[in-house]
Amino acid sequence: MFAESEVLEIINRKIRSDEGPGHQTGGSGHAGFVEYKIDGFQTRQISRELLEIAYRYRVSVETEFTYYPDNPPAEYFYQKVIVVNREKEIVSETPKMNTGDKNNDEWEQAKLQIEMYLKKLLLKIEWRYGDCRSPFVYPPAFEAVRLEDGTREYRCIVKSDFNGNECLVFQSAKPSDLPGMIIDDFSRRFSFIE
Repeated sequence: MFAESEVLEIINRKIRSDEGPGHQTGGSGHAGFVEYKIDGFQTRQISRELLEIAYRYRVSVETEFTYYPDNPPAEYFYQKVIVVNREKEIVSETPKMNTGDKNNDEWEQAKLQIEMYLKKLLLKIEWRYGDCRSPFVYPPAFEAVRLEDGTREYRCIVKSDFNGNECLVFQSAKPSDLPGMIIDDFSRRFSFIE
């Protein structure tokens, strides 16, 4: 019924209407900036005249309190279903459903565990070999990336302190696997430290 670009245009128009992206001021007077990203969609022809569009998207909210890496923007995940006619008018819709992020707590725990381990390791290195002997940059960078198939990949990026262009990237579909991967790797790399 519609080309993919037309379906995306319909979805974008609806999300802009629902979420009001851009600069906003909340009830408390604090400034914020709202962005969104479409994570995926599916279409189903339900009659000659009607097309059902189910889509998933995320809303990212930056405030004046946002700073990286400690306080990144808040992210909210939603899904919604709309039905459009041949004129691209929405004739029915479901309320948006907050899908949350079931791995969020697990991801926060994994990041905390990794940071604590690396900090402890750095303290041992500096205690044994003196200040400014850090082989890697602390804190590490973290990313949670949504893949094309809708799943997420969790990454920890540890940059070399000796060569700013080199880094180690650990990645997993399960956030709880990352601390073990990093501990195993670093215990081999720094086996000379008790």
